[in-house]
Amino acid sequence: MTKKLGGIFFAALTAFLVYRFTVRYYFGEVQENAIDFPSYYHAAKLTFEQNKSPYIKANWNIAEEAYKNETGEDILYPFLYPPPSLLFFRLFTLLEYEPAKRFMLGLNHWLTLVFIPLFFFGILKLRPHNLLPIVGTLYLYNFFPLILTLYTGQINLLILLLILLTWLGIHEKWKPFVVALPLALSIVLKLYPVLFFVIFFIRREYKVILYTLFLLIVISAVSTPFLPHNIWLDWIENVASKGYLQDLPGVAAGKPANQSVNALLVRTMYGLNVRFDPLFTLPDWIVRISPYIICGLIGSISLAATWLSRDHKNNANMQFGIWLTAMFLIAPFSWDHHLVLILPAIFIAIYEAWNRKLYIALPVLLGTSFFLALNFNFNNPSFREGWRTLLISAKLYAVAIVWLFFVLASLMGLKGLKSEHQSKKWTTFHGNLR
Repeated sequence: MTKKLGGIFFAALTAFLVYRFTVRYYFGEVQENAIDFPSYYHAAKLTFEQNKSPYIKANWNIAEEAYKNETGEDILYPFLYPPPSLLFFRLFTLLEYEPAKRFMLGLNHWLTLVFIPLFFFGILKLRPHNLLPIVGTLYLYNFFPLILTLYTGQINLLILLLILLTWLGIHEKWKPFVVALPLALSIVLKLYPVLFFVIFFIRREYKVILYTLFLLIVISAVSTPFLPHNIWLDWIENVASKGYLQDLPGVAAGKPANQSVNALLVRTMYGLNVRFDPLFTLPDWIVRISPYIICGLIGSISLAATWLSRDHKNNANMQFGIWLTAMFLIAPFSWDHHLVLILPAIFIAIYEAWNRKLYIALPVLLGTSFFLALNFNFNNPSFREGWRTLLISAKLYAVAIVWLFFVLASLMGLKGLKSEHQSKKWTTFHGNLR
């Protein structure tokens, strides 16, 4: 197949997938009441229309009552995001609830489409006729955590695209302030991207870190006069200060859908799991320090792997792969829909394994990526007894496999993805991937 025909095939396939996806998940099978979007919407209304902090239970009861009157639903999950993020969610309250929810759904559809050129053509420097964008787009539109993101009204896709813009800025050598801007915005919406500071520190791009910190201070300072008094203290006391093994208001750490290391430990350690008998009965002090030791070890290994990859050509791909997966593993709460954030890591791991002819790693990664795309029943009743309880964390193990690939690739001295002109050829429809 020629490059032109390959490009036409990619365009036709993408158009078909987008059409099918839009018909089904915009005009069709979408839940009447999302799970997460109502929290964003009613937190912003509570903050800006009633001048009340959404992090205080008594205030949140007011939002719950309003939500119940509006939709008939009884459960409104708590708002846990940093206070400055309320300025972004304020935009949705300019609309009535139902139009705002539909707008968020439409925005997520557009962000899904934007991911394709931004990642495959911008960061990986591939072309439409190449195999990876074709297969990757097919995978993307059948990735259940993406569908779940649409169902819940989550902001994962916006955060992912902000991370990709930061990533692209490294490749394109943008000015530090321009690179820092999307990174700062992603941290405002979700704290975990602060882990990418490690990448810039090891790359000696200190200005990006300084500009990001500056932007965070400015955004926080500008937002504070518009927010209720003491809202920062409320957030720190009720959300940010909660460590591992602890539930957040209205959110149990041990819920099966939580796929973090923290959740695995909560479900397996004595005294923490009330749903079924735990596997291990250990002294309380061991239970309390175990997540800090394990997650600290994951962070330390990730740091070492990032350091070892510092001299590789185009090492940003390898480094972001390490920290996207590490972020999922060590976060106290990592739900199934958060797997959207590791999509780039999945593609890069497979791309690297094929490009390096790692024929043992490749089938493992392909199988892992297939499993991550599935709608897995974490809450299967048969998983609530004995060693079968470990199956609840199946997707955690899959993410750990992808993370381990990046770590081992760095330890083995494998280079990160090479540039377009340096990369080896892949077999594709027209003879090579590129």
